[in-house]
Amino acid sequence: MDREEVLQQAAQLVPVLTQRASQADTLRTIPLETVDDLTSGDLLRLSIPERFGGLGSEFDVVPHVVSELGRGCGSTAWCYAVWASCNLVVGTFPIETQEEYWSTGTNTLCAAIWNPSQSTSLTATSGGYRLSGRWDFASGCDAARWVLVMGMSPSGPLMMLVPRSDFTIVDTWFLQDSKGREARISSSRMPLSRSIGRSPSAPSRRPKPQADC
Repeated sequence: MDREEVLQQAAQLVPVLTQRASQADTLRTIPLETVDDLTSGDLLRLSIPERFGGLGSEFDVVPHVVSELGRGCGSTAWCYAVWASCNLVVGTFPIETQEEYWSTGTNTLCAAIWNPSQSTSLTATSGGYRLSGRWDFASGCDAARWVLVMGMSPSGPLMMLVPRSDFTIVDTWFLQDSKGREARISSSRMPLSRSIGRSPSAPSRRPKPQADC
């Protein structure tokens, strides 16, 4: 699929996104119909590795898709950007983690939160970490089966992939022009394969493609 076909697919969604924009504002989340529209087409497959059913496209087309979707609904465009970016990041994790993540298909979504609260705790354990805490501004988390969070290990920051079963969504964000959620993790056991960065028991693992993209 070339760039023009991708942008045409995004443009075809603009009228219905415009109609649903007020619904998204009322619900304070992206309508399920819109999530289905995004996951059933090719737009979210752009940044998924080909071996897992994606298109393996160059990521530079994604901002153009975001711009096009934003003509219909800014909230949808923002969440699309989060989900597409997370797919790209997941493609840098070890292969076994990617296989687990995409075992549910190319409609798997992930939110990302980079600002942990002061109560966040990350403790090294045998073969991984134990993680708990609160992360604010979890855009796109309602439809997500996974969430990417940041934590601080003794050797530096780590990016960790947490499954939906290990976090809860708390409705706390009530600004005039912005509405959203936060994610809380009571206690999650994280294997090393679900983290990238620096760990005390392993050499530096910087993000790099682990599958055909």
